[in-house]
Amino acid sequence: MTWNPQPPQPGPPGWPQAQPGWPGSGGPAGPGGGPVPPPRRRRRTWVIAAAAAAAVVLVVAAGLVLTGLGGGSAPAAPGSAVPKTRPGEWQAGNAQNLALGTWTYRGSFVVAADTEVTGYDSRTGHQLWQVKAPLSQGQQTAFCGASREISGSTVVVGIGVVTGKSATAIDCHSVAAVDVARGRIGWVQPVPSLAQLGQYEHDNQGTAALDQGGLVVSIAGQRVLASWLGVVTGFSVADGSRQWSQVVGPDRTLDGRAIDPIGNTVTDIAVSGPDAYLAVTGVEPQVLQVIRVDLATGRPLRTATLPGRVIRVTRPAGATIISTSPLVLATDELVPTESVSIVVLGAGLNVTRVIDAGSQIDGEGAVIGRTLNAAGSGGNPSALQRRPLVVAGGLLIGATLAPSSGGGNPLVAIDLRTGKTRWATAVRGDDIFVPVAVTGSAVEVIGVSQGGTGNPLLMRFSLATGKVSSVGAPRVLGAAPMSDEMQYYQFVAGGPVVFAVNWAQAQAASGSAPAVFTLR
Repeated sequence: MTWNPQPPQPGPPGWPQAQPGWPGSGGPAGPGGGPVPPPRRRRRTWVIAAAAAAAVVLVVAAGLVLTGLGGGSAPAAPGSAVPKTRPGEWQAGNAQNLALGTWTYRGSFVVAADTEVTGYDSRTGHQLWQVKAPLSQGQQTAFCGASREISGSTVVVGIGVVTGKSATAIDCHSVAAVDVARGRIGWVQPVPSLAQLGQYEHDNQGTAALDQGGLVVSIAGQRVLASWLGVVTGFSVADGSRQWSQVVGPDRTLDGRAIDPIGNTVTDIAVSGPDAYLAVTGVEPQVLQVIRVDLATGRPLRTATLPGRVIRVTRPAGATIISTSPLVLATDELVPTESVSIVVLGAGLNVTRVIDAGSQIDGEGAVIGRTLNAAGSGGNPSALQRRPLVVAGGLLIGATLAPSSGGGNPLVAIDLRTGKTRWATAVRGDDIFVPVAVTGSAVEVIGVSQGGTGNPLLMRFSLATGKVSSVGAPRVLGAAPMSDEMQYYQFVAGGPVVFAVNWAQAQAASGSAPAVFTLR
């Protein structure tokens, strides 16, 4: 399905306005909106938070600037930490904890959270700027999803009107550009068409409030790809102009004539050269598809439906693309024990290897001690759920789940071609938590001291042999040890340091679970 352009509306150029025919506008259906179809009886496997019957269209004042600070020139905000004893070590507690995305840009480290985007000096942690989620027609908005990439100084985040008290009660169907050099929000554009939004609202008898992990967004050069349910749309990075839109996935409309934009969900997007890979799940049937599309046009080039008997996940709840060279996905089956399979695909999207990570929990919810830690982590329901896995040199690198006694769990490297373990290394007295990245010949890994009951530390392993090359000192951040709070963090490699970012609302003693801190 291609985009049906809407007529221009009053208001700042490039920003979506309330349109005739949109529920709640009070006007007749405008051109391109189309009639709203009758209700369809469909079984849904996700919970939809219905709010007001009328949709809220995102309208924000153009040229919004950061709040109260000059771009990059203001002093540190109250609560920002000063450098610790070692250069590059700092912590900041003034930012919102529900993070969505991170980027590095010219000496700054930028964190997008659900209510704000903040730029820090990457060496000292001093706050350079902060831009809040703006009001839209007097209603509060929130950010919901973020690109993992940056183009020049531009990143792209999901944005929508808050429709309830729940963290997932957001009418999240638009994307916004953020200039991280100046701390400004630029263009904002909706991902689906008005007809698709109207169909969603009519089907579910209320405002669209996605409970699906926010929008999935990816940047490739001067093009942005963003998905809303089964709709994928390409935009220009420079001005947000819409370039193409497609509906993808295995689920079809009731008459079988078209792919259903509402019954499918794109769970991840990854770019490789002139193409992009989409991981898509359907409702009826509940299967996983991998689709390769042309970046310039959005045209599907190849589609592979992955049989459950092959990938060992019969009812996939979603998938995360770990790597594009080779193409590696992690896919889950949440019921009853959150099983995860690592699937390796060839150039023709054929399955070449399946690595069974195992059940991540047992029937009572207790962690199993001898399986690969591969479940989505972070805890922010409005963010793309990242995986604690790294692919490098033909190896899948991850940690096994620590036994309940703590410590002693090894870091494991699995050959993606053969499926066999290349090496496995444990560190005496410390718990291996999550691999972060491969830098040169070293694997950077976060551990937890005192057998998993203490504070975080940075370890480095040889990629070739698994030999431990260094173990840093535990990072003491507050009165309470960080052990129980570590599950809320995502970790990002940044040269000599690793940034730790709070991806959820951690509950800990004051100062013990900051929004951002560094390890070295």
